[in-house]
Amino acid sequence: ENIVTTNDALFRATASEKATADKHAKEVLRYRTALKRGFALLAERPISVNLLVDVHMLHYAWLILLLFCSIMTALILSMILS
Repeated sequence: ENIVTTNDALFRATASEKATADKHAKEVLRYRTALKRGFALLAERPISVNLLVDVHMLHYAWLILLLFCSIMTALILSMILS
C-alpha cells in the first residue's frame, strides 16, 4: 500500500491528543489497531472463515495473511518440536 512513515511520526501521533498526524502515521496506527483486534479474536475463538471475515471487515486484508502465516508457523513448529 506504499505506506511510509517514521518512528518519530508514530510516537508523535500516539502521544498527541490532536488529530495532527500525517495520513501515513494514521494508517499505521489503524494497522496496529487491526492487528491487536485480530489477535484478540484469536484468543476468543479458533481460526475460522468467520474470524477472517471479521478481520477483513476492519479493511485490513493484509492482516488475514499475517494471521494465517502466524498460525501455520505455530502449527509447523509444534509438529517439529513434538
